[in-house]
Amino acid sequence: MAEQENSNPGRQLFIDFLEDFLQISFIGFSPDRTLILFRGPNGSELSVPASTMYEPREQARQVIRAKIAASEKEAAMKTDVNFKVVIRKQEYPRKRTGFSVWVKNTSDDSQRWGFCAHPETDEATAEVVAAAMELLVATEEGRAMVSENI
Repeated sequence: MAEQENSNPGRQLFIDFLEDFLQISFIGFSPDRTLILFRGPNGSELSVPASTMYEPREQARQVIRAKIAASEKEAAMKTDVNFKVVIRKQEYPRKRTGFSVWVKNTSDDSQRWGFCAHPETDEATAEVVAAAMELLVATEEGRAMVSENI
């Protein structure tokens, strides 16, 4: 049922028809009436040109399916960013062993690693830094920040 309930029975009949015809959850029209706004399966607000309602039913539904598929692909791309956090051990001549922390976006094809902790860091500190990086890249904002700096 449409989110924009209206007491006008003619308008409600049109909304019911539009929802059935396009198989959508109708939200409304854009302010300039050129777009049909509807709720996507993941709760996002999507839109298609208003002229879609003049297309044959199957063609109009294909436009809706394509819009939903594009939205789902975009959402998947945002969440399918995977990072690998690694602690590397470095033996220094005549010095103690040092550890460094590195992070890499494994979702892209680049071989770039981002440096997170100095190579002479002690092991306990390197483990804390690595754990912090794991927590950071678990958030969308953290992934964006790390991606920009790798």
